[in-house]
Amino acid sequence: MAVLKKNLERLSHCLGTVFFAITVLSNTTGLSLKGNDAMKPTRAELRMVNLETAIVVRSMDNLSWQTENLPPVTDHVVILVVGYDNCLFRERLAYLAEESNATIQGRSVRIESCRTLEEASKSVFEEKRIIFVVLLDSVSHQWDMHGFPMRKGLVVFGQGNSYLRRGLTMSSIIRNNRLKVSVNLSKLKRVNVLASDHLLSTSQIFFQGR
Repeated sequence: MAVLKKNLERLSHCLGTVFFAITVLSNTTGLSLKGNDAMKPTRAELRMVNLETAIVVRSMDNLSWQTENLPPVTDHVVILVVGYDNCLFRERLAYLAEESNATIQGRSVRIESCRTLEEASKSVFEEKRIIFVVLLDSVSHQWDMHGFPMRKGLVVFGQGNSYLRRGLTMSSIIRNNRLKVSVNLSKLKRVNVLASDHLLSTSQIFFQGR
């Protein structure tokens, strides 16, 4: 428990650093995260992304992949962020993964991105090192579980309420002004990925989806 508490404190510190750095960059350069001041994300949206990236990093330690669905331990695995990324989800996730020395079963982690589901589908089909896909809210209207390759060892995480009960293994949701994550155990089992008891027992953050 002491180690877990220390890791969570470190994650919290890292997230605060990311939020501060991006806020300073925006304020000092006049940079809009979407390229348009009218579309700049709110502080609440940025804080929510901080929490979601922490959940993704924490999932690396609380999900278990079968060896045959992973590249050799000397190789790396890929987390792919998909969609128009106005809140800099990829950059925040990459920073947090690096600062926390995140690994997946001894393999180093790389964070990559693409803009469309079509690109993501092709990448997932061709690149077996992609084992975790984050679908941003910006592509939720395009999502079709029947048109996306759902192979063994691939976890697909949807950002936002619009992904709930749409065939994903995990999705973030807002309930009573709190961020939670739906974990679909049957979908995880289907792709040969197991969730730890710790993940499922953390009721303040996670709940089991159907």
